[in-house]
Amino acid sequence: QVLVDTLNVQVYFRQGYSILEFDYRDNAKRLAAFVDSVRTLQGSASCRVKTFRIVGTASPEGVSVLNKRLSENRAKNLVAWIEEYISLEGATLDIQVLGIDWERLERQVVASDMPYRDEVLEILRNTPVWVIRDGKVVDSRNRQLGMLRGGRAWRYMEEYFFPELRSAGVRLVCEMECPASASQPEPAPRAIRQVRRAQPEISRGPEKRMPAP
Repeated sequence: QVLVDTLNVQVYFRQGYSILEFDYRDNAKRLAAFVDSVRTLQGSASCRVKTFRIVGTASPEGVSVLNKRLSENRAKNLVAWIEEYISLEGATLDIQVLGIDWERLERQVVASDMPYRDEVLEILRNTPVWVIRDGKVVDSRNRQLGMLRGGRAWRYMEEYFFPELRSAGVRLVCEMECPASASQPEPAPRAIRQVRRAQPEISRGPEKRMPAP
């Protein structure tokens, strides 16, 4: 019998940036624990890593085209770093670029008691990203959210919701096929060095040792 399980890691980026900073919001600790867990599984004869899924996202501020590019670069930078420390041989690499993470924003609003919650949900669920009439853009979801109640709803989301959208822009899922009885020990976090790249070239290579603390 085969058990399909997942490992997840979430990293954070500053607003408007795609550089992976390891001293920002405990990125180093989470990535080190993830790498150690994946290596443990890869070293087990009973486990096979199937898929690495990287999803790049952004928050609603700014221009949609730039947000799409920003989320793509975040995903690429994380992929490039992972390939330095984890062997991807035999695994499928799935990169998804979402741009603005509207679905997650809606989940945040639903789970909150924010002011004007129902009006925000009405816009998120029923207003297209772009409202087009006679071939011209006449309105947008962003504009309606920004104007709602004099901007008070937008400012609330900007303070409490948007940082998670823009910072938790990349998620990794490692799917594994393991016998149901296989154990998965949780290793202690290890220190890693920082690599700063804006737009890395992605290449596959041998596993690289993480520097000692």
